Amino acid sequence: MPSRVITLIPQAIKALVVDDESSFFLLLQKILKKDHQFKSDHCNDPSKVMEMLKSQRYDLVFLDYHMPIFSGIEVLEQIKEEFPELPVLII
Repeated sequence: MPSRVITLIPQAIKALVVDDESSFFLLLQKILKKDHQFKSDHCNDPSKVMEMLKSQRYDLVFLDYHMPIFSGIEVLEQIKEEFPELPVLII
């Protein structure tokens, strides 16, 4: 009986970068683009994070700890309430 070979096509990892400073996002995006497996979006307004997470699928969130309006911890609590399995890296 011939063996079946299954080839998996790697899918890009989609990350959401939540940071009020666009300079950090641009730096992180440049680093992530070196690995073609990453695509990233930027959210500079922590009050819009949940809206973005509900409208698109993300595999990972990079979350700034110090932001105006909401702290990173407050945003993390909101994310984990609705998306408990979503990995979040606090930066």
